[in-house]
Amino acid sequence: MISRRHFLYSASFSLAALAGILPGCSVVPRYLNTPPKLEQFSFSHFEELSKFLTFSVYLNPDLSHEIYKLISEEPWGTQHLHQVYSKIYEMNKKGISINEILKPKSFNKGEAWFISHLLMTWYTGIYFHTKINKAISFQHALMYRKLSHIRQPPTYCGGTPGFWAKPPSELS
Repeated sequence: MISRRHFLYSASFSLAALAGILPGCSVVPRYLNTPPKLEQFSFSHFEELSKFLTFSVYLNPDLSHEIYKLISEEPWGTQHLHQVYSKIYEMNKKGISINEILKPKSFNKGEAWFISHLLMTWYTGIYFHTKINKAISFQHALMYRKLSHIRQPPTYCGGTPGFWAKPPSELS
């Protein structure tokens, strides 16, 4: 039996790799800028890395700031961001294709864990960690944004107050 966590981990890498198959269909960054020194790693670098990994041109600014804040508060946060950013930059520089870059085997165990952690946070809108599990935003989470025309995100109501108490119009 496959666990939800394992499914999301595998799916996050698969979705990222699959999105790279259609290179002409987006303006998502294909290359990262020169990495800064560790102490100069900033929100703009985090945002660039997030767009690269999620293949999403628009990432909600509030969600982006909150994820960056939570990761930066971790003792390993900025170091992991910098390490993954730098490694992807080096692979780009060597001409390695984006499909190869985003395969889990391209990263060591810690880097692969961190990438899946970051992608899971972007897709679910929940920051999962041993210290804290925090729901940041379901409305702006990538998986709910993709399904919003079919299903409302949890805790989000699209109707007026009390609409749920009225019978559906076709039955009344």
